Amino acid sequence: MIPDPHPPDKIQLLMEETSCDRAEAELAMSLAGFDLEKAIRTIGSLLRHIVVVKGKFVDGDRNLHGLLILIADTRREHLFRARAVVSYNPGLHETSLDHPWYEFERSLYAARLGEGALQQLSQDLERAFTERLESQRDRFFSALKSPQHEGLPEFLNEGLSAAFPGRVEAVYVPEVIDWDQFHRFPIKGEERAFPGGLPSRPHPPGENLALHLDLMPEEQGVAARDIRVGDTVTALLADGRDIAQYLAKLFGAMAETGPRPFEAPVETLRNENGRVRFHLRISAGILGVAEVSEESRVRVRRRRAESGWRRWLGVGNAPSVSRR
Repeated sequence: MIPDPHPPDKIQLLMEETSCDRAEAELAMSLAGFDLEKAIRTIGSLLRHIVVVKGKFVDGDRNLHGLLILIADTRREHLFRARAVVSYNPGLHETSLDHPWYEFERSLYAARLGEGALQQLSQDLERAFTERLESQRDRFFSALKSPQHEGLPEFLNEGLSAAFPGRVEAVYVPEVIDWDQFHRFPIKGEERAFPGGLPSRPHPPGENLALHLDLMPEEQGVAARDIRVGDTVTALLADGRDIAQYLAKLFGAMAETGPRPFEAPVETLRNENGRVRFHLRISAGILGVAEVSEESRVRVRRRRAESGWRRWLGVGNAPSVSRR
């Protein structure tokens, strides 16, 4: 008796493991010679449900330039990440939107540490976009799923208009990729654990990836106990994970010879039992964690008075400090 070429239990299992539909599962099984393990590895190239939106914008009134990237799964209707950089550097506007998405994203991260970058405004814009996309997800994903992405530029322009009071000119280029292409250049370390790079469930919005850091000591610096939320400290990567090394290269915090110093603002801190634990905001989805003795002297740049950018964006006061 000839066995069923599409065993129902294997088809169902493949659908559950990869969130594909039956036709895709049957095609993957056929291409893999009805081997389930091979089918799981094969199907990643068939699932073209990841949309990457690359964008750049300019606020001519204030000579501000920016880059934006959004990555979403249209099947699960899940936003993977929204990243942005705002800078005085006009060179940002020369960044080509025709570059592959991972090169564009790498350029964005490098610009975050480049000359003229406005770190706080960049992070505020990321948060504003993330909140807007989550609050209007039906409209956002409807635009992503439409054949020509109708309505997407208007939707994104509204988000920029809400963040900037002046007239902003922007251009966007959507790019559809498959699961294999997306997971070949992972940002979240957990994604490496899934077979074939296919997650069984998406990461929840607002999830943070934590990187382990060392703070840069300085003999004439500020004692750790006197550092406040909003101050900017200098840090070094002290995290041996592959994902940490990869991110550090994107941020410009890793050279061929090893980690190199970079600055990040203090988001929260806790002083307990003679030690201070810091959470540093690297980007909207990435935190740096460092802990030192409260007597340690650290290289610090004190927080300035609230800027006009924060007032325009309606950003409130900094988080409170927890002390025990």
